Amino acid sequence: MVALNEAVKSATTLKTNLPFTIFVNNRASIQASSSPKTTNKTAREIYEILLENPHIKISWIKAHVGYFGNEVADSLAKAAAESNDIQLNIKLPTCHVKNIPQKDIMEQRQSE
Repeated sequence: MVALNEAVKSATTLKTNLPFTIFVNNRASIQASSSPKTTNKTAREIYEILLENPHIKISWIKAHVGYFGNEVADSLAKAAAESNDIQLNIKLPTCHVKNIPQKDIMEQRQSE
């Protein structure tokens, strides 16, 4: 979702109104960002950018079937995920944050 958001933002900086398609291999990201009822902040931002820029389209592409650009994007994403150079500030959902202390307590009790 973060990568799609960055791609959509980058597409808006292009000085053209020609049709522009961003191919994504994650259907859930496409569905979330195309729904006017989405509650995900990043998906909402993508949705609003796409409303303002109707020349930008998002299309699904099957993953890991040899599409050159998709394989390159996948390897770049893996390298970025394994790198400590890029810091993303992504807020965890409240329900997840509430479970962290409980998980720590359970692990501590099990180790005792």
